[in-house]
Amino acid sequence: MIPVQIYLWVSMNIPEFARVAAAGILVMLLVLSGLYFLALYLRNRFRREW
Repeated sequence: MIPVQIYLWVSMNIPEFARVAAAGILVMLLVLSGLYFLALYLRNRFRREW
């Protein structure tokens, strides 16, 4: 959903939307990075030694 919204903002040739799209990309990167590191933490925390 968010990538589609960013694409729509960029496709409008309005300078204000370029800043909004850039902020949206940064927020999406931060959220995805946070989820990635949370998954790594949880995987290492609940790892079983056989």
